Amino acid sequence: MFEAEFWDGKWPFGGEELFVNSLGMIAFPLVEEQAEKLIAQCEKSPYGHNMETKINECVRKSWQLEPDQVEIKNPSWEKGLDKLIDIIANRLEYKGVPLQCKLYKVLVYGKGGHFFMHRDTEKEDGMIATLVVQPPSTHEGGVLEVRRNGATEHRHDFGKADGTAAYLPHFAVHYADAEHALDKVTKGFRLAMVYSICLPATMEHLRKGPAWTLDINPYDFSCWGRIQAFHWYTTSGQDLGRWKDEEGGKMRNFNFLNPGGETFVQLWDSFTRSEDIRYTGNEGSIDSTKYSRFAIFAWPAVRHEENMLNVMSAEHAVEDLASRKPVNAPELRIFLDAVSAKFGWGVEDRWRRGAMASVRFCRSFLNLLVDVGDPELAKLFLSKFCPRLGKKKENASLIPGFVKIASTFSWDDVGEALLDVLGTKSRDYDYGEESAVELLLRVAAGLNDGAPRQALLAKAVE
Repeated sequence: MFEAEFWDGKWPFGGEELFVNSLGMIAFPLVEEQAEKLIAQCEKSPYGHNMETKINECVRKSWQLEPDQVEIKNPSWEKGLDKLIDIIANRLEYKGVPLQCKLYKVLVYGKGGHFFMHRDTEKEDGMIATLVVQPPSTHEGGVLEVRRNGATEHRHDFGKADGTAAYLPHFAVHYADAEHALDKVTKGFRLAMVYSICLPATMEHLRKGPAWTLDINPYDFSCWGRIQAFHWYTTSGQDLGRWKDEEGGKMRNFNFLNPGGETFVQLWDSFTRSEDIRYTGNEGSIDSTKYSRFAIFAWPAVRHEENMLNVMSAEHAVEDLASRKPVNAPELRIFLDAVSAKFGWGVEDRWRRGAMASVRFCRSFLNLLVDVGDPELAKLFLSKFCPRLGKKKENASLIPGFVKIASTFSWDDVGEALLDVLGTKSRDYDYGEESAVELLLRVAAGLNDGAPRQALLAKAVE
């Protein structure tokens, strides 16, 4: 849980003494005879797929008991669980918050039992994490895999590697929406107790964590009663306070940035992001829309190019500039000068070329150069700002832009700089795509026969 989305360990608080209705006490490790009796009391575990609840053993194969079907009679278990929750709270940076631990399901896996990669949906209000406790077990397989950003970050074998799985309970904790899967059980039986870790009802506003996003249902009624007001700051950070009406009472509902009088939903709908998770760990989930959080900046239009580089990256700034076409040559030159001053791009010394623009920046800027048609500016950008691209990652995405450059400008103006950019190997170490020769040939292939095409082909065969 520290440093990422996962934490595991050995259960230090004594045996569980699990009682199941009509079966009595369950002994661990599970043996086949008792496991078969236990499974007979269970139902097959479902999973959620979009809005539906399904059962398909190709996706998930396990059985489950509801919390009211089981009882843990060892008094030290609950005391130990309380201590563990305190530790979890500290790891999650909820120190002092009385997190609640609620048994969600008892799961049983036999040979072939597994669950494909999935995410849990919120089983309880205020749920922030999942705790999985595995009592002593001699099964084989059944490794828990947790991913982050699509890459495997942890694989937890619940004590198999150090030989303690058969003698001690083990546990794992992961954020509630972390992607995770259970490998197939290849031999024996596995039992797992799954708990939901939740914030108290009065503290759900504290929910946070690297894996969490803000879920809001985007309907107008969720906005009623909110105060639409502005708190003003200067660009240097000075707090100018809130705007009040003429009576000095309620804050005025400023709307000059919303001349159409649109609702919050209409304003922000294009920025919503809906996720279709392939599988979820329990029943089909309700539909949800995930909003990102935004800060709105406003300034005089004449200072836009100057100010936008203070609040966004060069890549976002040039994409913003491209979205406000038409752009003229003086504006584009002022913007390039501002980028150079801000990020140090294109500044040379006597020994080497200075820092270069990124591939993403070049993609947008090449199109702007074609639009404004200024050959001096095009030559300046190619010779001072555009990196050498042979084998540079994502360099192929620039080929259409270079074809336009070679078709738009006189070869006498841009030819030398263009050959240097395309025909020289990148100095980056994360080499990725087209070689210099491949770039030259692919740009040449996009041109009609003429001086630019012949020069590119000649450079390619040198």
